[in-house]
Amino acid sequence: MDATTNIPESLLSQIYDAALQPESWPTLLEGLSHYLVELSQQDVAQVVGGEALASGSASSVVLRGLTEHVRRSAIIGERLGVEQTGQTLLQQLLEQLPLPALLLDQQVQLQALNRRARTLLESGRLAGSLKHRVSFPKRAMQQQLQQAMDTLFSPAETLSECSFASTSEIQPPYSVSLIKVLTDGAYANQVLMLIADFSDSYVADIDKMTLAFDLTRAEQQLVTRLVAGDKLHEIAEHGGVSINTVRTQLKAVFGKTGCHSQSELMRIAMLNPRTYQAAQDPLASLTQRHNMSAASFHCKVSLRDGRTLGYSDIGRPDDPVLVMFPPSTGSRLQHHPCRQWLFDYGVRVIVVDRPGYGLSSPLPERSLLDHGNDIAELAEQLALDEFVVAGFCGGGAYALAACEVLSSRIRHAHLISSVTPYEAISLFHGVKSSNKLLAYLVLNAPQIANPLIALMSKVIIRQPNSYFDQVYASLGESDKQALNEPALLDNFVLALSEALRQGPQALAQDLRVLAQPWPMKLADLTTPLTLWHGEQDQHVPIRFARLLAQALPELEFRSYAEHGHLLIYHCWNELLACVAEC
Repeated sequence: MDATTNIPESLLSQIYDAALQPESWPTLLEGLSHYLVELSQQDVAQVVGGEALASGSASSVVLRGLTEHVRRSAIIGERLGVEQTGQTLLQQLLEQLPLPALLLDQQVQLQALNRRARTLLESGRLAGSLKHRVSFPKRAMQQQLQQAMDTLFSPAETLSECSFASTSEIQPPYSVSLIKVLTDGAYANQVLMLIADFSDSYVADIDKMTLAFDLTRAEQQLVTRLVAGDKLHEIAEHGGVSINTVRTQLKAVFGKTGCHSQSELMRIAMLNPRTYQAAQDPLASLTQRHNMSAASFHCKVSLRDGRTLGYSDIGRPDDPVLVMFPPSTGSRLQHHPCRQWLFDYGVRVIVVDRPGYGLSSPLPERSLLDHGNDIAELAEQLALDEFVVAGFCGGGAYALAACEVLSSRIRHAHLISSVTPYEAISLFHGVKSSNKLLAYLVLNAPQIANPLIALMSKVIIRQPNSYFDQVYASLGESDKQALNEPALLDNFVLALSEALRQGPQALAQDLRVLAQPWPMKLADLTTPLTLWHGEQDQHVPIRFARLLAQALPELEFRSYAEHGHLLIYHCWNELLACVAEC
């Protein structure tokens, strides 16, 4: 039986549209979900009941066909994404240059240019167009250009750059610099041509640089004097400070801008700092902006089985410890924007990467309790005699698993907007179809789930505002308020990108672990528990949280009428107060 012939053309179109327009993945998810449910209610009932699909069932046949189409779509999307990303980055790099810049191939054909170079072409001082040869109106200048290109590509020559000046009859005068691209990639054997007009002057905009990189007043003054040509000892003498103080300030500026030398710093200062910042790795930029490059955000321990466990450790060493379990889309970088509260309330927060996430080694066929055992080893190595745990969304299940493994060490457990056991509470009813579909696919067709998750996460990381615009209308006012906080969005993107550092497989595995029967004996847990849940939660409706509460002993249930799924953002200080008092 040909599985492809049973797939509607409209659904196939949505699959391949997602490759060309990744932002259309919500439409694809809805289409897949509705089609699979309509295809066989009996098969869906088997999945809800925890049974495996029969190999010859209608749904399993269609899933095999869908797998091939989704795989092809993912490959197409990846190739297009790499090409578009490369072109965008190249254009950003050219635009940040304060001079007319052109990228030429070995035949002097124009491959790319910035706006300043386009203006130069329009003025008639230089001739050429994309994929055609570039030439100067004056024959002598053209000869110098060709001689310079021949020199750069001569087998006997080791030069990577050369320059020449305009002839005396050309006014205003200008110089031309040619820099050979030293790479084996897409731009091998190409030359960057920069044209400097001696009549122009380029003034560094230190104010823009200060805003772009969050420089302090002292750091701003340091950069200003460096641009003016002062040496470090001259800056120290002028400011009445030691040379070591100036070097410390310079090191701080290097850290914020990503520079490694004064010449590199001067180049950034002479460019448009905002454009330069945008041309860098956006995730690295976010990490620097929110001061998450410190070693305390990137800790690791070695486990007995040889795996690595990654975690962040923020706060004073002697303060009460809160071990946080982030959601399935999170990682050790998942932190509330106001980290100062940790010091105000006196709480040390440790956030752990799950296996296959961030810095943690993968663990095939893992269960919730496996990660609980990882936490036990971490507690031993960090000498944590007693501590509190908390889990947000998918992290709630892991908090419960830690309670079963480490009941003697955990003083209290908090579940905030937590997911609930799938086998006892049917999440195939009353929640968004995209959530239903992902749960269905990770159980029965992970080969479809992996490329879908990769597609979704890529769009969310690159275009977070577009993603949240799609879900904004269905949210309550409380969640909308949280999503209007730029620092919260930045942290979501950082945490998700780090979660997917090793690929989408770990996220798909996590959804599968949560969708399977939970191995913990909930009724036998002895750790004091508090469930925090918003009545406006659209992701995990509060009625499911109430059912979970009935299965747990020694429980306090806190419901918040005005809040939704992002309750943790609004009650973070309340949670810290509970930990400090525990």
